[in-house]
Amino acid sequence: MKRIAKRYIWIAFALAGFTLAVVLVVVPALQWRAGIEATYENERHEQVRLIGQIRELEIRRARLSQDEGQIPLWEAARIGEANARIQQALGRIGDESGLSFQSVIPSNPGDVPLVTSVGFRVEIEGTFDRIVSLLGRLESHSPPLLIERATLRRLSRPGERSSQPLLMVQLDLHAPVDLLAVSE
Repeated sequence: MKRIAKRYIWIAFALAGFTLAVVLVVVPALQWRAGIEATYENERHEQVRLIGQIRELEIRRARLSQDEGQIPLWEAARIGEANARIQQALGRIGDESGLSFQSVIPSNPGDVPLVTSVGFRVEIEGTFDRIVSLLGRLESHSPPLLIERATLRRLSRPGERSSQPLLMVQLDLHAPVDLLAVSE
């Protein structure tokens, strides 16, 4: 009977040792492997994303070299026509940003070398996030709208509560114009 009990005790110790080995060696090894596979998968997705960005940049570079680096200009037969087109574009940009300009006043065009340009002083009031959206749209607009100077003031109105600060923005804009591009 003691032999059978000793045998069961040895079997129990062997099973406990095997279980301990599995828990201490095999489980961490499997977790390590799963972590490596997840990292590999993440890196593979990142590689695919970067390859896509490289292709986009190559396409943009090809387009730029086709244009020979020329910047698109506002085209008009006369300065008055250019002013009207630019004011329409500013209105669209404001609408897309959820804002409306309080004033759009033609101003001194400033120094834009080698081209004729028109200038505007614009004032707009809105929340911070909408102003940021507007500035992004102005920056990426084609033909270009160049911001010469920007003045931002935070407004505080009694009784008005908003999660975003309210700003008054004054921008001096310049737009390069090609008056010869359109024949009369």
